[in-house]
Amino acid sequence: MKKSTKLSAFTLIELLIVIAIIGILAGLMSGAIAGVMGGANATKIGNNGRNILNALMQTNQDREAAALGNLWAKKDGATIGGKKNGKPYTSTDLSNKYLAILFEGGYLSGISLPDFAGGGVEAASSVSDLESGLGNLWNVLGGVDKCQSYAPAFWTRNLNGVLADDFDSQDATDPEGESWVNKLDKDNKGVAPFQKDLVVVIRKGGAMQVIKSKQLNAYTFFGG
Repeated sequence: MKKSTKLSAFTLIELLIVIAIIGILAGLMSGAIAGVMGGANATKIGNNGRNILNALMQTNQDREAAALGNLWAKKDGATIGGKKNGKPYTSTDLSNKYLAILFEGGYLSGISLPDFAGGGVEAASSVSDLESGLGNLWNVLGGVDKCQSYAPAFWTRNLNGVLADDFDSQDATDPEGESWVNKLDKDNKGVAPFQKDLVVVIRKGGAMQVIKSKQLNAYTFFGG
């Protein structure tokens, strides 16, 4: 008796069903994958920022041991290179200038220009680029030398307009304070790669924190 040699195969309808299921699963997974990648990106950027702060802290320790002044950014807008009027706590222009002076002066041992960038943001090719804001992800808190260790020394530049009024407000002690979502760059004009989703904060004591937009307010940002 001859055995049947008929081959079985998927019908067109079965193939379309399989393709549809794969498409649905891919759509469901894309959000989760994007979230994981964004979190990993934020962590890597945060580690770079922490390395910059640690280098600055080491320099400050060495200078204080030699009876020299520290190099924290000043509250009144003064920079290492001289006094320049700025906003009470932070100004993007002042932050760029401050970090460029630190880097050019050799005050950040072990730090290279790519450490100021990351996450798809191209690194500065020179100190002048860094001073103009190219390849710099970070804003700097002026007057941090007078603050507790939980104060935000650096944070990503997609969070704008943080002033002394915010630091001194009642919201800073209220866990249910007003949301700061309106301070996030939603128009993709900043240099941080996650404009409206989260903020990376480097605290004065060296801790790194990723704050999601739905949790962002004065309390979570300033800490304590």
